[in-house]
Amino acid sequence: MEVKHIFNTQGRWVAFIVGKNIFLADDLTWFGWLDGVEVYSPTGEYIGFLSDDGRILCKIPRPIKPLRGVSPLPPLPPLPPLPPLPQVPKTLPLGVIDVLADE
Repeated sequence: MEVKHIFNTQGRWVAFIVGKNIFLADDLTWFGWLDGVEVYSPTGEYIGFLSDDGRILCKIPRPIKPLRGVSPLPPLPPLPPLPPLPQVPKTLPLGVIDVLADE
């Protein structure tokens, strides 16, 4: 199955997508799942959206969306192949935050 790498605004590899599931890169924690480009937590709460450049972003204030059903726990993914080199840091559009940005 294809793996898509997720980087944050600082250019650091932070997560990856397998199928419709998103896992954090550092400990393989299940972060959430995709419905199209919208990202939801394992409990069905809206987190944000997957941008065209592969970041998970959210408009501020965070849009109010109804809870989605709880998604069943996916099987643990295989370790992803090594990610590409870090990306060049990017700027954020006005009124948007990077959900997985380094603090």
